[in-house]
Amino acid sequence: MRSKWKLWDFFKANPRSVDPDKKGLYAVHCFDPIVMKLFKDQIPSGDLDGGKLRILTAKDFTNDWIEQNLQTLGLFGNSESYLVHFAQDIPKDVQEKLLSEDFLLDDRYVILSFERETDFYKELVKKDEVIGIDIQAPMFWENRELLEFFSAQTGVYLDYSAAQKLQESVEATCSNYLNILEQLKINFENESITVDKLDEVLSKEKLDQFMLAELFSTKKFTVFYKQLLSVTHGDDSLQRFFAFMQKHMGKICDSSYLNSKKKLSKYDRQILSCSKIWKKDDAMRSIDYFKDLEVEARLRKPLLSQRLRRDYLRTF
Repeated sequence: MRSKWKLWDFFKANPRSVDPDKKGLYAVHCFDPIVMKLFKDQIPSGDLDGGKLRILTAKDFTNDWIEQNLQTLGLFGNSESYLVHFAQDIPKDVQEKLLSEDFLLDDRYVILSFERETDFYKELVKKDEVIGIDIQAPMFWENRELLEFFSAQTGVYLDYSAAQKLQESVEATCSNYLNILEQLKINFENESITVDKLDEVLSKEKLDQFMLAELFSTKKFTVFYKQLLSVTHGDDSLQRFFAFMQKHMGKICDSSYLNSKKKLSKYDRQILSCSKIWKKDDAMRSIDYFKDLEVEARLRKPLLSQRLRRDYLRTF
């Protein structure tokens, strides 16, 4: 049984994420990994055996594992709850098993986390005993609701002018809003945020991904690499930036999504302008490039900085 939600409506109606009276198999599709993390974090530890979810990936979720952990009662029973990441990648034979068989889940949760709304997900949530939750992406006219949700989550409240400027200055994503609000909380705890305070935080950002994205997408490569190498940052911030650049260049590669927007933000106008100076093949190659960099940052490869310096020198 499937229910569809907006982010702010779901957590208002379900502050614990899962129903303590409805344990069993959950199939959860979230439009953003940050939302899935929030979903997981909102589950009270007291509702879980051992106080936590056991984490698996689709690769671990095999038929043998299911038979040993979900279909067989051991000598002492098993009341552990599980979260399975990348459920869209569960093997076909396991998908068939999940669609055709029942499991011993009366006292625990098994939460399948989907990053994509696949055919398997759509079939699975048709089962009466499966609790399907679909937290959908905001529409482009719901950016204010998204910002207000994360403002409430972080306890950071912007006045009207500051909220308006933030929406016009950055792309409306969970990570962008959350990162900026957390910086505001550190710098101005328990204060209402004005435009001046917002500007102060934006100017202090060590890794200004929008400035860097503009440099790269306008083909100012020498300045791009110089700025990227000049700031202090960890692998996590680089990983987020390289992931952002893949989406950014993907929009430049295909800017047709802007056709449905009645009003373009500053960021949208930048995408439209840059789409005119990039060939599709070149934009696609840049996506592969940033994908490689993201992997290197995730694996914390020590030669990543050397690679960036080498790419910087190649721009001369």
